[in-house]
Amino acid sequence: MRRTLSILAFGLLLGVSGTASAIPFRITGSEIDVTFESGGALGGYEANSMDYAVDLAEGESFVFNFGTVWAPLSLGDGTGSLTVYFESPTPEDGVINAGAFSIISLGLGVVTINWEGPLTFAYSYGGATGGLFQLDMFDLDHELFLKKFDLKGKITNLKSPTVSVPEPAALSLLGTGLLLLFGVSQVRRRS
Repeated sequence: MRRTLSILAFGLLLGVSGTASAIPFRITGSEIDVTFESGGALGGYEANSMDYAVDLAEGESFVFNFGTVWAPLSLGDGTGSLTVYFESPTPEDGVINAGAFSIISLGLGVVTINWEGPLTFAYSYGGATGGLFQLDMFDLDHELFLKKFDLKGKITNLKSPTVSVPEPAALSLLGTGLLLLFGVSQVRRRS
C-alpha cells in the first residue's frame, strides 16, 4: 500500500508541465536598401505595418505585404536587402534581415526580383526562448508593374518556444502529490 501511494504521489508531481500555444505575430514596419550596380532608379518605398497580431500555432503561416516600391523611372540591375521590425514575437537579434535580393529593372514597368531563402530565425515570447519561424519572400519574375509593385512573403511558425507556466489543474496535482508524500512519510515514521 505504501509503495503504491509513493508511486502515485511521484506521478502526480511529474504531471506539472506547460504547453505551447499560438504565438501572436505583429510586424510594425520594414526598410529596404537597394544599390544599383548599373543604372539607377527614382522612387521610394512605403512600408506596411499590422493593426493587429496574427496568432500562429506551430506549422501555421500567413502571407504579408511588407511594403510597396514605387519607381516611375528605373533602369539597371543591383542588389538589396529588406529589414523587418516585429512588435511580437521578439527575434533573437531584435530585427530580421529578410535576406538579400537581386533586382533587374528594365524600365517602363518590368522588374525581376530574386530573394535568398527561405530564411529561418530564432525568437522568444513572454520570457520563453527556443522559437523558430521561417520567412519566405516571393520572387517577382518579369513582373509588369505600373510605377509600383509589392514585396510579399510568407511567415511560418516552425516551432513555438517552450512555455513552462503551470496550469491551475497542474498546481492542484502538485499539492495533492505533496500531501500524499507527507502522508506516506508519516505512516513510515509510525511503523
